[in-house]
Amino acid sequence: MKILLLVLAVALLGYAVYAVIPTYWCKWCSRMPVKTVAGDHRIVLSFDDGPDPRYTGRLLDLLRENGVHACFFLVAARAERHPALVDRMLAEGHQVALHSYEHQNAWCKTPGYVRRDFEKSLAVFEKHGWPLVFYRPPWGMINLANLYYCRRHSLRFTLWSVMAEDWSRHSTPQTICKKLENRVKSGAILCLHDAGGDAGAPENTLQALETALPALIQAGYTFQKLEEETL
Repeated sequence: MKILLLVLAVALLGYAVYAVIPTYWCKWCSRMPVKTVAGDHRIVLSFDDGPDPRYTGRLLDLLRENGVHACFFLVAARAERHPALVDRMLAEGHQVALHSYEHQNAWCKTPGYVRRDFEKSLAVFEKHGWPLVFYRPPWGMINLANLYYCRRHSLRFTLWSVMAEDWSRHSTPQTICKKLENRVKSGAILCLHDAGGDAGAPENTLQALETALPALIQAGYTFQKLEEETL
């Protein structure tokens, strides 16, 4: 029994060192991830989990109407299925970045899986000629392999400073909009979603942004792309 408990303790410690500690160190302590940008009243609008043909095109329409550029963290497998949406993002002045190949939690993945995830993702971006500088892991969860391959492929590890829980079925356009207006401040990187989450969640995000974008612009905020602030 003592041996079994010792093995279990070693395994738990190894797991903590591999995944749990790196994740929370990067979120709370490390200056390595990009979490904010410089400049008074400058903010970055970013979207995770897309593209999704049900929502992303409409989001691009809304951004164009408001003269706002954003950074789209793409799930590479979805981008491969809908390359025209990614091409449109770039043509309209937005930035694209990587959000993994198939949106899996890194806490449950081996180094071999992480290596293949990066390789398949990079192959998609290279095949289509999409520029790639920034990487955001799903849910902000990482392990030591994520950090290694991110550095090996010269990608900038990026998180966020403002979320509005727009992925939740408990959120409404009104609550999302209110959270954005209350939480945004100079230098913020906003993390929203144009796909994924609970059923219909991106629809709430779209409706919220119809109000929030003009309100943030009226408040004097300028939307920047990550590459303009961090490179």
